[in-house]
Amino acid sequence: MPCLDSCMVRVCSIVDRRITAAEKRLNGAVAAATALAQPVFFAKPGTTALAAGVGSSNGQAAVGLSVNHLSRQGGTMYSAGVGVSGNSTLLRAGASWIFN
Repeated sequence: MPCLDSCMVRVCSIVDRRITAAEKRLNGAVAAATALAQPVFFAKPGTTALAAGVGSSNGQAAVGLSVNHLSRQGGTMYSAGVGVSGNSTLLRAGASWIFN
């Protein structure tokens, strides 16, 4: 039985390391998503804005950078961004429309 106990300890140790690594990656991704989430305000149509943010999730820190452009007509906003935390990188792109 000592061999079986030793084997179980090794298996449990491997599983624990993998769970810890997965938690770290997940917290990094959450931090990166948080860093990307910031409001953008435009002074007038045709302008482009750069937004930067930081985020944290359970000890994992991240930075985010977004570029946003409001069309000349003022009805459409285009946006793209990247968030980075350690080995986690998130990319996003989108568009928003204003209806009167």
